[in-house]
Amino acid sequence: MRECLAAQLAAYKECTEWATNSATLDVVSEVAAQLVEAKLATGEVAEYRECQRLVDAMLHAASEKLAASPGCESLRMLQTTVTRHLDDD
Repeated sequence: MRECLAAQLAAYKECTEWATNSATLDVVSEVAAQLVEAKLATGEVAEYRECQRLVDAMLHAASEKLAASPGCESLRMLQTTVTRHLDDD
């Protein structure tokens, strides 16, 4: 399942204007959230760090044009979740 979500996220990021289109960012951030949830469920710190890099990079890319969008807010909440998992371990 994680592989499918990772492939779907990569395709969206490659083939769409997700970092500049609010509606697309909403979809992409949902796929990212599902992927992060699956990775966090493994309980592996390496997966947590990978999630942190992914979410940080996505938030950085999208914040330039869409900082006040619901998609960016979703990414910020996801970032908090990942940080909490890292802090717990």
